[in-house]
Amino acid sequence: MDAMKPGVAALCLLLLCACAEAPKVDWRQGAKRAWVVATYAPGRTADLPACLARLSDAELATRHFVELRYHHVRVMRTAVAEVPSDIDARPGVQVELWPEDCGRGHLSRMSRLLPADSD
Repeated sequence: MDAMKPGVAALCLLLLCACAEAPKVDWRQGAKRAWVVATYAPGRTADLPACLARLSDAELATRHFVELRYHHVRVMRTAVAEVPSDIDARPGVQVELWPEDCGRGHLSRMSRLLPADSD
């Protein structure tokens, strides 16, 4: 058998790396890459954002909410989202976020964790 040519080997490696690529954010549908920056303590506090202030005390006590930051063009924005039960959203992790306007009472939606080095 002939030895594999270097060009063919490089092409095979490139194709293999493409298959193992990290998941991308669905930005065409409105998703953003966001970073969890803080968690909200259970219960009602004086400085709750508008989208949490409208919730009952029972909802605040039984649900888990986080503050996130994401880029929109060249501006860094803040969002508030409920953490799904299957996501471990600690400060510093990256998530796929579907932002909404908390000032109008709408919670953003977090869909999944993203690897720290994904684009």
